[in-house]
Amino acid sequence: MTRDDPAKAALPHLQNLLKFALSSGASGAEFLQEGVLRREMSATGTSGSPLQQTQEDTLHGRIFVADGACATFSINATLLGRHEASIEKAIARANRANANPGAGPCERFDIQERGLGLLDPRYASIDDEALEELLELNQSEGPRPHQLHYTDTHRSRFFLSSSGYHASSTSTFYKLRLSNEIPDRNLSVEELACGRAFSHVGSIPFGRTLDARIADLSQPGSVPSQPIALVLPTRVIAWILNALSPLFDVRQGESKHRFFSKLENGVLGSKILHVVDDPVATGGVRTRAFDDRGVAPIAVPVIREGVIGNFFMDPKTARERDIRPTGHYWAGQMRASNLVMRPGNRSRTQMLTEVADALELDSLTGELNLKTGHLKAHGPALVLEKGKAIGAVRKVQLDFAVSELFQSFKEVASNQLRSSAVDSATVLTHPLEVDVEA
Repeated sequence: MTRDDPAKAALPHLQNLLKFALSSGASGAEFLQEGVLRREMSATGTSGSPLQQTQEDTLHGRIFVADGACATFSINATLLGRHEASIEKAIARANRANANPGAGPCERFDIQERGLGLLDPRYASIDDEALEELLELNQSEGPRPHQLHYTDTHRSRFFLSSSGYHASSTSTFYKLRLSNEIPDRNLSVEELACGRAFSHVGSIPFGRTLDARIADLSQPGSVPSQPIALVLPTRVIAWILNALSPLFDVRQGESKHRFFSKLENGVLGSKILHVVDDPVATGGVRTRAFDDRGVAPIAVPVIREGVIGNFFMDPKTARERDIRPTGHYWAGQMRASNLVMRPGNRSRTQMLTEVADALELDSLTGELNLKTGHLKAHGPALVLEKGKAIGAVRKVQLDFAVSELFQSFKEVASNQLRSSAVDSATVLTHPLEVDVEA
């Protein structure tokens, strides 16, 4: 599969494999051929390792038999002579599997890659000079150099289904991770940037942002009186929503073994909490033209004004409910894409100047138990007085139900920012009881 035109190289071979599968006893089949070129570099300050390059070309197959049972396989796409044997083995496994009435290849949905902003035209021109500039841009102004890890990925995907359609997509993805430590406070601090274009990671001095956070967190502050309002920046909201996101899959969210089923009337939080999963957001970190089942994705409101909203639907469940699948099947399971939390109307400054005392969490480490809904996480925090930092504390411990935290949301600011695949603004809570370590 060539980098320039994966469809031209993949289509004839996959068409032959489809004919072979159907003539060998399969009732239907889906094939996804994927080529991934990944480059990465690590550095300390301006001293970086050589750019390492790896390439993977994989053929994924999903084979169905008459009673709906299916079997899957994945094999190196360059091993052309072994593909038919993989299909035969998959057919044999499917014939031994339990019947699965209603399962089968997905129906055809219109797939459109144009306008999604997936491919960076600059990708081919990124060279050592561009990466040297990236290192220079992210130098630390403090005594310790930043640790930097850079990766870029070029991904080509081609899908073919026995339902009578095929689709192709080519995308780029960039990630920059900066980290450093505050030795006298025994704290590690990290800054993450990612996007579909090199400019998302290569044109902003994220090192200065990390320097500023380190400087603020290095200033000791006194433990404020309890209860106290919490300020949750995008970085923290992203951590919580990413931890919660497996429950947006219908099979997880509706399970009696998950805490969603125990919420009264599905109320998860305050009415100001409204989140949409948008897999077709232009330039989004997890935007895609189609998922691994060949479904064009659609936006799903997963939390509607504090109440559990709609779920991601896999093809079989969607067919049973006479609705369309949502296109969230990725890397072997249903996964969230771009989570977008609705912002408020006032700026962060306007919102926080009205708050006498607050703690602004810098980041979180811990666990959200999806069975019980209990959140146990901790992180350093700034002590705020009318929105201005007057010191920092080493650790704030959150130890309560995540629904209690969500229901305490008082206001969302308008400063919408992106952290990983989550877009959100700063959140202010009503006063809460938390454990604080100076």
